[in-house]
Amino acid sequence: MKVSGFPGFDAAVAASALVRTRVSDLTAQAASGQRAQTFAGLGEDAALALDLRSERARREAFAAAGRRGEAFAEATQIALGGIHGAARDILDNGQRVLINGLPGSDGASIKTMAETARASLKTIVGLLGERFAGDAVFGGAAPDQAPIVSAAAIETTGLFTGIRAQVQTLGPGNGHSILAATKALAQSNNSTISPFQGFAAGAASGSQTDARRSVPVGEDIAIPVGMYAYRNASAVSEGQTTGAWSRDLLWSLSIIANLEPPSAASMADYRVLVEGALAALRSASNALVEDQAALGVEQSRLAAATERNENLALQLETQIGKLEAVDLSDVITQLTSSKTLLEASYRAMVTLGDLSLTKFMR
Repeated sequence: MKVSGFPGFDAAVAASALVRTRVSDLTAQAASGQRAQTFAGLGEDAALALDLRSERARREAFAAAGRRGEAFAEATQIALGGIHGAARDILDNGQRVLINGLPGSDGASIKTMAETARASLKTIVGLLGERFAGDAVFGGAAPDQAPIVSAAAIETTGLFTGIRAQVQTLGPGNGHSILAATKALAQSNNSTISPFQGFAAGAASGSQTDARRSVPVGEDIAIPVGMYAYRNASAVSEGQTTGAWSRDLLWSLSIIANLEPPSAASMADYRVLVEGALAALRSASNALVEDQAALGVEQSRLAAATERNENLALQLETQIGKLEAVDLSDVITQLTSSKTLLEASYRAMVTLGDLSLTKFMR
């Protein structure tokens, strides 16, 4: 750059400009801790830095989804535990009665067992409609919708009133037929009978696909954590069953909840009905525990995958730092040296600018 026409002065000006630019760059680096304010300033490292940032963002997204999935699965386990506890209370009580003789043969025990079953039924229905962070825990592919009626409304459903009507006809020789008829009600997806509603009702009838809720933890890798109000997630129900532990619970508890002292008039048929209900409760309890265990396995997988993604994100952050960040102590040292050099260049220009022919010839 030609400024004065004097080569020495022009060279000093050019050198000073270079040092001034260097001081400006070092000052920005010291303030931000970064090599440059834009990717262009990284030169040939820019493409790699962009790739690393993209991968870090992906891993952080997987890790965040994993943590949300872990919380959702834990909330599901708590709900499952509550359902299992409510079912076991009725089952244990019923089994104790059977061991002691006829199942609730006196009016007081029949009433007590029915009231307890009614309370447990409402508790379980409430838990099947449980929500976590706004999502229905047992909502399947439609967590924004309620999969089952409210606990307060369960006794008005066609399932409950239909089972009540059947139980009230209990008499000599019809214990098995009533058990079969009430089971059919529990298996029904008819909208006038089933307590399941919204998307769950449609999925139960087969009119729409209900994919299991899963958490993405990698490329084409997802871990299932979703559960359903109307069917099992992975367990296979066995024994006296409708095919789903939730339906078995609604079926058996509705039977017991509708027992009244006159129900024991035909003791043999009363025993058939109560033993059948307790067998369905037992089947539900076993299948529910199986679903709990399967979910526990998925929780372990999810925790491991989430931790892996978090560790990868940290490693990528370190690599990005090596490309984009600067060593502040080194930058400060260079900045101090460059400022000293800049001051010297200014003094040199002042000296050169003050030269005259007379001074030059002295």
